[in-house]
Amino acid sequence: METSLLNIDFEPLTEVKAKLSEKVATVVQQNRLLAITLNGKPKAILAPYDTFLEWLANPPSLYEPRRMSLKEWEKESKQRRKVVHAVKGLFDLSKLERKGQKPYKQDALKKFK
Repeated sequence: METSLLNIDFEPLTEVKAKLSEKVATVVQQNRLLAITLNGKPKAILAPYDTFLEWLANPPSLYEPRRMSLKEWEKESKQRRKVVHAVKGLFDLSKLERKGQKPYKQDALKKFK
């Protein structure tokens, strides 16, 4: 089952409570996930039982590190530098200091100047 945000419907708890049997049937028939929200924030997921068993047998990996060769790393270094400079350009580093700042924090901030 696809577990992207495109396969998740978001509905408030009050609506799900009122039509629970209908929502369960929809989740099973359409093989979709239903995020149940409380005060507009997702709090629980309703998923088909077969999908749940698949997740138990083969948990989805949240992060798989990307393997790259040294040549690939060197090719991307220019782009990384551009991104660092773009982010630094968003802030006025001289105004990030504050009175009474702890010495180790001052030293860490000096690295970015």
